[in-house]
Amino acid sequence: MFPSRLITAIVILLMVSIWPIQYFAASLQAARHEYDRKNLIAMLGDDLIDNDPVADALLIRAETGTQNLVSPEWLGLRRDRLAYIGKQDDEVVLIALPFTVDDGFNGILDLLVAFDMRGEIVAARVVAEPLHPELTGALTFLESRWMRDFSGMGSRDLRRPSWQGIAADDGIDQFVGASITPKAVAAGMYDALLFFQSNRMMLMQGDPSLLPD
Repeated sequence: MFPSRLITAIVILLMVSIWPIQYFAASLQAARHEYDRKNLIAMLGDDLIDNDPVADALLIRAETGTQNLVSPEWLGLRRDRLAYIGKQDDEVVLIALPFTVDDGFNGILDLLVAFDMRGEIVAARVVAEPLHPELTGALTFLESRWMRDFSGMGSRDLRRPSWQGIAADDGIDQFVGASITPKAVAAGMYDALLFFQSNRMMLMQGDPSLLPD
C-alpha cells in the first residue's frame, strides 16, 4: 500500500495540474459570453432591455421535430443557434430570433432579427460566420447600408409589393464575399415573424425543450 503522505502528494499534484485548465476554460467561456452580450446590447440598445440576453438565451435546433416548436423550418436554420430574450423589469419586451436565407449565389447568410411583442422589428443584423463551433462568442455583426432600415417594420412592410421590384443587380449589399438583396432578407424576416407569432408564448415562458444543454 502507498504511504498516506505519498497519496496526499499525488492528489495535490493532480489538483494543481487540473486547476489551471479549469480556470482557463471558465475564463474563456466568460469572455465569449461578454462578447455576445456587448454586441447584443449595441444592436438592441441598453435603453430597451435591462437583463443579460445571453444568460436568458434559448437554443433553437436546426433539426426539426426535436423541440416543442411550431414550424421551425420557417427559420431556415442550417446549424443550431440561440434566440435571445430581452426583458425590462423582468417583463419580456422583445425576442431576437436567428434565421438563415440563401444569398442567391449558392451560399447562405445567417441573420438575427429582434421583434417586440407587437411583432414589429426592433433591429436586424447579418451575423458573420462563426470561427468556432461553440454557440457563444459567435455574434459578430456585419454592417450594412440598409439592414438598419428594417427597424420599425411589421408584417405589412415586409410583404409590400415594392420589394418585388428589386432587380438582381440593384439594391445589392456586399457581405464579405456574398451578396444579397433587401427582397431576400425581407422574405426571410417575414417567415421569422410567422415563427415568432406561432411560438411567442412558448418562447416567452422558456419551454424546457428550448433550454441550452
